[in-house]
Amino acid sequence: MRRDRALEGFWLDMSRLFLRGGAIDYDRFIDIAESRGLIERVPFDPGVHDGPGSDGLAAGDPWYVRTSPAKAQVGNRQNTLRRLRACAGCSDTEKAHGDADEALIDYIADDEIADAYDRIGKWYA
Repeated sequence: MRRDRALEGFWLDMSRLFLRGGAIDYDRFIDIAESRGLIERVPFDPGVHDGPGSDGLAAGDPWYVRTSPAKAQVGNRQNTLRRLRACAGCSDTEKAHGDADEALIDYIADDEIADAYDRIGKWYA
């Protein structure tokens, strides 16, 4: 069965935020969904976009639409690259390796691989 990595990554991000006591408001929800490539921002067009949430919007205001699975995969890849690049700038090598591991395991999105990987001793853990 093919997994939807972008959606799994989205839920992982939301869960981590919640477990760390972070607020999950509308803006944060949109930021995470957009960074994972699940939605994209387009200009609001009253002739095209009609429905819940469209009241009070003017033409050109930000509006969010679902992306295709291919675009979602690109968004998930870009999110993983962003996370890995942030690790490269970390002065704490152990933290950087742990964060990089987490980013790659999230990207792979396979529970069996994650479980097998977790059983390996790490010199930086």
